[in-house]
Amino acid sequence: SSQRFAINVYMLKKLPSDATSTNSFRFKNIRVVNEFYEGSENRRSAVQIGKMISSEKVHILLDVAERSTPFHLSVMSLRAAPVQVHFGSMLTQEASYIDYMLSDRVITPPEAVSTTSEKFLYLPLSVLLNDFKLSRQGVLDLPSQHVPQMRSRFGLPEVAPLVCSFCEANKISQELVDSWVRILKRVEDSVLWIPRYNPLAEENLRVEFKRRGLNVSRVLFSPPEVRCLGGKCTRHAGNGSLVLSDMEYLAAALCADVVLDTGPDISSSATFGSMLWAAIPSLTMPGFNMSSRSGASQVLSLGPAAASLVARTTSELEDMTVLLAQKSEIAEKFRGYLRHQRSRSELFDVDAWANAFQSSLNLLWEQFVASQGELKHVLAVKIDTA
Repeated sequence: SSQRFAINVYMLKKLPSDATSTNSFRFKNIRVVNEFYEGSENRRSAVQIGKMISSEKVHILLDVAERSTPFHLSVMSLRAAPVQVHFGSMLTQEASYIDYMLSDRVITPPEAVSTTSEKFLYLPLSVLLNDFKLSRQGVLDLPSQHVPQMRSRFGLPEVAPLVCSFCEANKISQELVDSWVRILKRVEDSVLWIPRYNPLAEENLRVEFKRRGLNVSRVLFSPPEVRCLGGKCTRHAGNGSLVLSDMEYLAAALCADVVLDTGPDISSSATFGSMLWAAIPSLTMPGFNMSSRSGASQVLSLGPAAASLVARTTSELEDMTVLLAQKSEIAEKFRGYLRHQRSRSELFDVDAWANAFQSSLNLLWEQFVASQGELKHVLAVKIDTA
């Protein structure tokens, strides 16, 4: 609410002059932003921004960054606001000048709070914000399930059970490869579909699959004409390769019978959320790290019937994968449930997330004032927006 909050946005990176394609343009056109500052990346600029924040008597300073850079942290270290919150990565900053981390009770269960330097500002819903209702609304017009012609377009087998994992190469562990191989050996004629990586990574994976006794023909790297799954990569554009748009990417993903997250050490939160939005049965297994629990946070936001997509153990994950790959009628029930929930769940409701965030900030400040500066964990509750 712009009546309740005054919002200042401080951009800590000089942006291109073509404002129509930058965050600068978007921020300046957000109605709740009443002031805007743009600094350059150097230590002097950090000091200037810190003084500016302090002079404007900002109450709560949010570091909104997927990966906090030294420059971000240098601004935060100036202690320009009485309460400072990190939001973006699911990693503790281990810095005395970061008071809170924005999270939820799935990503950071109560038993984990003693392992971080920050207190937690808990949202009453998933901390993962998805704007797919706006940015990927076209998914609603895609087929409700894969069709053979769609698989053929992407060089995929038309009838074989297709298990997919759209993860980055650096998230693949020995344990993950072990699990993939066990699943493929249990599901007759099944195929594993993974993205194309650099040639060395692909060759190393082939060696690992062979070493585990798996015929590498059952592992399909995306065909050369589909080098990148997703519309954000431009590395291969113009080289005779097809770089898919976000919509084409999700249309391709609908070819999958089941999608696997990368856990238990880490989760592919953005990719995994896209799969749920496309109503593809997607399995995850939360681990110890906060970043490994983002998939579970999203699934559990979709209602109780989706809870079985969150495995507690590797064997449970593999059993559920086998079930979905072998029993198309069960997989279709999950597709139907996910299609139903994506238009109703708070996971894809930006307004609900914004209201929960507003509630959490109100409660944080009220608690901070009442406790005379003592920091405590804050658990926000849902507010009635009717």
